Amino acid sequence: MRWTILLRREGDTNTSQSSDIPLLSIERDELPAFAQLGLMHREGKSILQNLQSLLLNQQAEEYFARRRRCAKCKKLRTIKYYRQRRLQSLYGVVRLRLPRFNRCDCDPKATPYCWFGSELLPSRTTPEWMAMQAALGARMPYREAAFLLSAFLPADRLRNHGSIRNQTIRVGSRIALEETVAAPNSCPGAVASGSLAIDGTYVRGHGRDGPTKLHVVVGAVNFERRTKSAFAFVQQHKPHRRQLRSMWQRIGCDQSTPLRVVTDGDTGLHNLVKRSFPGTTTHILDWFHIAMRLNAI
Repeated sequence: MRWTILLRREGDTNTSQSSDIPLLSIERDELPAFAQLGLMHREGKSILQNLQSLLLNQQAEEYFARRRRCAKCKKLRTIKYYRQRRLQSLYGVVRLRLPRFNRCDCDPKATPYCWFGSELLPSRTTPEWMAMQAALGARMPYREAAFLLSAFLPADRLRNHGSIRNQTIRVGSRIALEETVAAPNSCPGAVASGSLAIDGTYVRGHGRDGPTKLHVVVGAVNFERRTKSAFAFVQQHKPHRRQLRSMWQRIGCDQSTPLRVVTDGDTGLHNLVKRSFPGTTTHILDWFHIAMRLNAI
């Protein structure tokens, strides 16, 4: 017994052409075993990967067919040659064959050839795939994220946990940059007062020069009539002060805003908050570290 899954492509409103493209064929016995019931996991991954490849190639073909016509004289440009491109998508790697056109005769001062591949594919990775890697990399260990992506999504090769780590850090840096350059009045209205609980610890890391220790600082911010927020950064990275200043601006803090800072008495954390916060700060030693000192005595 065989099932054939067809993908029907229909024309736009101006044409009535349609065609059926075979997507996948599934074969089963007349008396299937329990393990052969329904759609298999590998078959589902093959359907997604074949569908993604067909869809992207058809979209690229239509895009370059429209871009081939000159915008001035409406004539078709001649094709110089084809270039192969690999696009990493959420449903596998898709190989595209993209044309490069010669310049049109109506514009002799233009470049000798026209390449529209950078317009269609500004990156070799789709935004959806980058967002998925960053979302899983921020919620679980990178190796676990790589295993989940390889197990449930079509993949030509095993997902490397190092690439997921790099992509997560890249997306996080982009978000931090966007928050830094955000408008100061994104959260209008000054706040009355607030509190900040901040602490730091050292974790083991591995840098280019070998094993090292990273000073990780985390904090929780609570202001009146504002939602609670939290932040974390590695103190060795320089942009953290700009990130703190932009956070105070988004909350609506100004020179008249008082802030209670709860720390373990560390001078570095005290100076960090004092230099970044625009208003007045009152530092308080938390009871946990006070009890540690008293118990030792």
